[in-house]
Amino acid sequence: MSDVWQQLPFSQRRAGEDESSVSSDWRPYTGRTLMALASALDSLTDEQWASDALTPRRGHGRPSVAETIADLVRALEPRALLRRGSASAVEPTEMTAALRHRGEEFAAGSGRRGLGALTAVVQHAYDVTVPLEVADPVEPRASGAVALGLAAAAPTPLRGVLVGRSLVAADADWLIGAGPAIRGTAGELVCWLGGRDVTPFFDRPGAKRADSAEPADSSS
Repeated sequence: MSDVWQQLPFSQRRAGEDESSVSSDWRPYTGRTLMALASALDSLTDEQWASDALTPRRGHGRPSVAETIADLVRALEPRALLRRGSASAVEPTEMTAALRHRGEEFAAGSGRRGLGALTAVVQHAYDVTVPLEVADPVEPRASGAVALGLAAAAPTPLRGVLVGRSLVAADADWLIGAGPAIRGTAGELVCWLGGRDVTPFFDRPGAKRADSAEPADSSS
């Protein structure tokens, strides 16, 4: 059994930390993630909107950043204008406005409250922000919870990699599991756990590939 199973249901544990106020309602985090994602997308160029996201799809190639965000908006707003045509027919400002609107609704207590809704939003957010290398729009507690949920539900081959190892988010101050560390940013780790190909990011100077046979020493 992977060490991550022993840490459910919380994404972060510190000795002596008071967890009496922990709630299963993730809507505030979902809302803030959507609004932060919209802000991160505001400054994108046309070339960045047209660049590849990490989202996997059947067939060859990957969807663009615009297509990935359009899919997220469609999922959040089934009656939105984005139901028409392709993402290329929708202005980026329409998409960011829709993200902000839905984010405000989540923050106000509307929408699905569970970790599943947060996971879908966080995964879409990282599918575009990791390859674009823009600011992380996800709060550490939210990214840690999503990473833990994905690790707990991982397919058997991935669980085999996780046994006896820890996941360490260098930029989010969370750790899951125990043992030699698989290190990366929160976004890289969540994308890897979600089945995305993040090999180019783990191969950057100083990084450690998550699928390496010799993971980083957690004591370093």
